[in-house]
Amino acid sequence: MKLATRHPGVPIVVTGDRAVDVADVLEATGFPGEPPRSVRDILRRWPALAGYLQQDSASDLPGHDLRELRLLPPVGPGQLIVCCGFNYGGHAAEMGSAAVRPTWFIKNANAATGSGEPITIPPDNTDVIDYEGEVAVVFGRDCHRVSAAAALDYVAGYTLVNDVSARLLAPRRDTADAIARSVIDTHMGKQYPSFCPIGPVLLTADEVPDPGKLTFTTSVNGTVVQEAHLGDMRLSVPELIEWLSSVFAFQPGDMISTGSPAGSGVSQDPPRFLRDADTVTIAAPEIGELSNEVKVVSA
Repeated sequence: MKLATRHPGVPIVVTGDRAVDVADVLEATGFPGEPPRSVRDILRRWPALAGYLQQDSASDLPGHDLRELRLLPPVGPGQLIVCCGFNYGGHAAEMGSAAVRPTWFIKNANAATGSGEPITIPPDNTDVIDYEGEVAVVFGRDCHRVSAAAALDYVAGYTLVNDVSARLLAPRRDTADAIARSVIDTHMGKQYPSFCPIGPVLLTADEVPDPGKLTFTTSVNGTVVQEAHLGDMRLSVPELIEWLSSVFAFQPGDMISTGSPAGSGVSQDPPRFLRDADTVTIAAPEIGELSNEVKVVSA
């Protein structure tokens, strides 16, 4: 099943190019309670709702043309977004960090935006904006101190992320500059509004028996610049959940973005940063396409 959120915050079920409001699906299938008001609410109430939502009725109901909808991030506002860095050996090598083990950082929830919305580049950093396509894991249950063996039991589904990054400093090798880059580049350079496109949908976990088999590409203006197979990650999805849940107490709707493969713009010779009117598309066969046009905003 594919779940999404349309403006102004209405949860929908997506089938092909059509979308049906969750409330309409539940009414048609006889759900006796109040309909959920968000995808996060659906995840919290999944045991009670799943049987009604999984009935094959959405395709028979009046709905919307998905291409005409304004999509928000699938889960909605306020989620915790933990991102993994250097989880693909190729990306670690191209960034000069092949010996560094996978790292993590937080992307603030106000950076999130939906598929089809613009990535707005601030006027003080127009020449150093990079793309990073990723697959993200979304939690369906409270998850804290969970083993890798049990980790997938806590997953609600999967979506796509573009970890847009302002490369504020050129790569350096000495320790002082490495620390500065860790604070400024990895954290501050990723926090601008619209620098975390998410979507277009949440693909529920029952459709993905083995997340290690997922693949995706990143394209800029139709040219593929990144290709990835989650089986090539240094830490698998269960291992990431075990590691990060040892500290974080994840709640339904929170997510881990699993890392970006080789092919980032800063690593190319010469670097290929994003420019005004570029379109970045992250695509996975099972999930769909997360596509956003780049807009430079004036001072």
